[in-house]
Amino acid sequence: MKTRVNQIWRRLRCMPAILKNLTIFLWVGGAFLLVASFTPGWERIEGGDLSLAELWSDGTGISIVLAGLGMLLLGTGIYKGWSWVRHILMLGIVLVATSGFVDPDYRDLHVFILAGITLVIVVVAVRYLYFRERVVTYFTGLRQQNKASHHNPLPAVSRTFPRNYNPQPESKPRSR
Repeated sequence: MKTRVNQIWRRLRCMPAILKNLTIFLWVGGAFLLVASFTPGWERIEGGDLSLAELWSDGTGISIVLAGLGMLLLGTGIYKGWSWVRHILMLGIVLVATSGFVDPDYRDLHVFILAGITLVIVVVAVRYLYFRERVVTYFTGLRQQNKASHHNPLPAVSRTFPRNYNPQPESKPRSR
């Protein structure tokens, strides 16, 4: 068990910082939603307690469980470097960024301001997920390495990442 935890920790340390933090958030959030869907203490929007029977009878309980399972799957996909996960992330970012156009809470914002904010969010996400060398290498390099070696769950850094790859963004790469 200890070696498995060490393997997970080493692999998390090699991940780009934003992806690492997102993976941890998705794992913790998904586990929380799974536990919360079976825990009493829910409140109605109008006020008052909501029993677990009512929560599950109106379909909210299953929605919470599916959201938790989706978060766990997405976090695992990022952790394992599945290349299709970044497309799912991009779709989620676009949906969240454009949700302001249909959300009544944002009616007071001018449409051009809302479109500008949406455009900035989407451009930053596209640049990070598809053009940042370290992120692209993480998703494509892990997939190629996993095909070559089915028995090794950890990537071999020398075969997966470029020669000047440095997992610590704060330090400067060593010259050779």
